Amino acid sequence: MIASDGDEPGAALLNDLSLHLGKGRCRYVQYRHGTKDLNDLLLGYGQAAVVEAINGAPHVHVAGLFRMSKYAPTPMPTAMACRFDFLTDNYRIRLGDFVVATGVPGMGKTTFVNDLVVRMAENYGLSTCFASFEQHPLIDHRRSLRRLYAH
Repeated sequence: MIASDGDEPGAALLNDLSLHLGKGRCRYVQYRHGTKDLNDLLLGYGQAAVVEAINGAPHVHVAGLFRMSKYAPTPMPTAMACRFDFLTDNYRIRLGDFVVATGVPGMGKTTFVNDLVVRMAENYGLSTCFASFEQHPLIDHRRSLRRLYAH
């Protein structure tokens, strides 16, 4: 808790102390109009005003740091079944999720992902963005998706 004077030198002291101690750890006392320190506040408004000023002291502003309560609430994304019987109880897909399929080459990752994409498009009308670094999307994915979609 930093209770420096409410004038320009006090603001400089608040800044220096909070930088030294770590802004995220510091709170600072704000004074009522016409007062510049805790003594002025005590003499002008009484003990209750001092307690209120100390208890209501805000945190020192840290650039780029926000409270979760300041963000607008976002709706919880709906979990959609992936339409694979063996995954029904353990895996769901939500809009906005980022999925990475990894494993040993030749084990069927691309085939699995392509099959999953087709199932999600058929059942939910979803679009997909591919980032495949081992295959050419216009040739390999198009051929595979056509084969799966035309089953």
